Amino acid sequence: MNKYNAPSFAKATAGKNLQIKKNNYGSALLITVLILTSILVVALGAANLVVSGIKMSGGQERSTIAYFAAEAGAERVLWNLHYGDFSGCNLGEYVKFGAAATCDTNPNLETLSNNSSYTVYYKSTTPLAITSTGSFANVKRIVELGF
Repeated sequence: MNKYNAPSFAKATAGKNLQIKKNNYGSALLITVLILTSILVVALGAANLVVSGIKMSGGQERSTIAYFAAEAGAERVLWNLHYGDFSGCNLGEYVKFGAAATCDTNPNLETLSNNSSYTVYYKSTTPLAITSTGSFANVKRIVELGF
């Protein structure tokens, strides 16, 4: 056989080598997509952790503001008892703040400059116990004083 009428081994395998190389390009693309998907999953997980941390810190901030509103109500009653002419309320009454502190059977919401609010309730008279409830953005915190 001469070289002109019989296919050589090199010519017969040349087409197969091209097919194998073409298949390698597809597997490289598949591996690249898998690696990028893995990186995306890790990045989304980290972003989820950051967002949940931000939400928790916002909840803590609202809770702190509500707590300090309750503290403000308790301190205001103490100030009125000590320095004002307020002698206190009967059991189960709420303190109504105005020019002078008075008592009422309905809750009286006092709003502060940061949009938080508080109510003060006489829980018992002997020993004196008052409950101040502070609220801010649907979060409530209670401070109870007894003396």
